[in-house]
Amino acid sequence: MRRPSLVLALALSVASVASASRHGMSTSAPMLSSLQGRAFDVAYAQAMIAHHQSAVTMAQQELAGGKVARVKVAAKAVIAAQQQEIELMNRWLKSWNASGTAPTMHLSRLPAGQTDRWFLTQMIPHHQEAVQMSVVALKDSQTTAVKNLARRIIAAQTQEVQQYRAWLRQLK
Repeated sequence: MRRPSLVLALALSVASVASASRHGMSTSAPMLSSLQGRAFDVAYAQAMIAHHQSAVTMAQQELAGGKVARVKVAAKAVIAAQQQEIELMNRWLKSWNASGTAPTMHLSRLPAGQTDRWFLTQMIPHHQEAVQMSVVALKDSQTTAVKNLARRIIAAQTQEVQQYRAWLRQLK
């Protein structure tokens, strides 16, 4: 079952993640909490795909303009992990006869020398939002595969947030 208005609402919600997260607000998690069963799983996968695609875009920006080797390595890891998870969730959506398309995020060029700090600063709230969405998935999904992915996202992105914070303190 496709619910275009729900998909549009979730896509718009995911697009505002960075801004809302900086202000302590969660956007997608409450919307997901109102759903049940397969509708929840579809909405979670669609929202997380859009969320992951924006992280991949930010990581590509880091690779293009970043100077700190360990931050660039982290960006490559974000791209690899999140593209793999996008492929997994797209397979789920296909098996559920649901759409997996999401808007593409475009970023403008950052001033020279600020890309590393920008990437770390933006990825912290971005990952925190993914963790929040995944906590809701652990509670509300009835699908083992969805819960397993949610656990992996929580573990990996919580660890990455801690690492990014440490690196930010070390950047000049």
